[in-house]
Amino acid sequence: MNIVGAIGYGFAAAAFMLLAVLMMISWRGRRQGVYFIAASVITGSWALLLAGQAFTGRGSMLTLFVAEALRNGAWLFALCSIAGSNVPRPVVLIARAAPIVALLALPVLWLLDARGV
Repeated sequence: MNIVGAIGYGFAAAAFMLLAVLMMISWRGRRQGVYFIAASVITGSWALLLAGQAFTGRGSMLTLFVAEALRNGAWLFALCSIAGSNVPRPVVLIARAAPIVALLALPVLWLLDARGV
């Protein structure tokens, strides 16, 4: 049990969920707002997952990998959406494809986790 880690990740989860609620309250219906709200909720869920893992001392590396990939992908997607045409097209494509490629690695990671590697 790592109580300091659990408290730190717990505060992060609460802060990102509060941020998501505040953004929902002030949302003006634009597409970029949805991306930032989703990224905040995903990050809050990620922090809650890590708080639980820090508190119990147990957790699956596969679950952690999926949470990391979703969190990083959500923020890359949100940031590329507000950057618009200021970012070169190849950078946007790489930013959007990277989380998908990471999630496609899940079967390999699942096999490694099943074998205890």
